[in-house]
Amino acid sequence: MKAWHLCPAEMRCWYSDRPPGGGGIRHPIIVGGSLVHAKMPRLHREGLHAAPRLIDALTYGNGPIVCRVELDGEVINGGDCMAGTRRTLLWHLTSAQSLAVWREFGRWCADLSGGAAAAVYAGAGGHWAKAKRCALHSMREQVSAGVPYRSVKQRQDDKLAALVAAERGSNDD
Repeated sequence: MKAWHLCPAEMRCWYSDRPPGGGGIRHPIIVGGSLVHAKMPRLHREGLHAAPRLIDALTYGNGPIVCRVELDGEVINGGDCMAGTRRTLLWHLTSAQSLAVWREFGRWCADLSGGAAAAVYAGAGGHWAKAKRCALHSMREQVSAGVPYRSVKQRQDDKLAALVAAERGSNDD
């Protein structure tokens, strides 16, 4: 199942072989490479995670690099989040491309709703973190103004998909 994942800028990740209290191995994330998890996946606890929509990956992601992945093996689908026993990296944006996506998305959210989202965008912080906060504030402001939650979420996801396609030079999966 194709999905979205956000990874740290150094393109390495932890997964559940990390011992309590730290340490462990940071696994490299390589295009065409797969990470395999031996235990049964459990949402938000165990396994290799991804999201069906990019806006959901932004909610759960732990880094700024936009990645398109394939989850397979044993897969649990929780709606906005999934966990599997195998995650293969299909492609990813570069750091510069990801930065451009988050900068433009944060600006778009701030312009769309103003208020708290605009204040967040104008404040300090990295573009990925600001985009995350702007999306949340924009969502709250639009929903409180009567716009249905699902409509806002879909509009945000459509905007992110368009930005990623523009940076990548294509819109194929």
